[in-house]
Amino acid sequence: TRPMGSDGDQESFRKSPALFEAKADVARAQQSGRMDSRWRWIDGRNALLSGNAASATDTLEKMRTEGRISPRLQIELAAAYFERDSASDKPNLAKAIDLLEGVLAMPGVSKEDRIVALFNVAVAYEKINAWQLVADRLTEYLKLDPSGPWSKEARTRLEAARAKLPAPRPQGYRSPSFFFFIALIPTSSNR
Repeated sequence: TRPMGSDGDQESFRKSPALFEAKADVARAQQSGRMDSRWRWIDGRNALLSGNAASATDTLEKMRTEGRISPRLQIELAAAYFERDSASDKPNLAKAIDLLEGVLAMPGVSKEDRIVALFNVAVAYEKINAWQLVADRLTEYLKLDPSGPWSKEARTRLEAARAKLPAPRPQGYRSPSFFFFIALIPTSSNR
């Protein structure tokens, strides 16, 4: 599993013999009529890694409607939605974010799946400029995976997100909220 929005050496992967072989295996499975969930999974991953996010979304969504819900499926489906929807000037990443936050809310999610979901949801939040959420999720990610393969990138993204957060406002008598909180303090009736 690779992080969303991280092309890396994707062009050379798209031309790799392993990907062509996997595509041929899926085509043979489709022709033979034995396209079960395992082959759908491979087909969806192939489509996503080939850069065909729309096909990946359709295939993985079909698996989900068949009741094959797992954290890994939801992470891959979120990546497909992210790739499909993030190309526009005003991306609607609600579906990708909902899927990833759903993984994070699942009880018993493996550490590996949690790490991937945290990193990916931070990337999605970054795309929509939700800087506090980016910082929160990357901080949580780095607690779980401080020296993993994406930790350097996570630190860079976290630093950039924190730089975009507004400076904290000082609280005091010059701030109207100060008087609101003072009014909430109970007074003694013995005076």
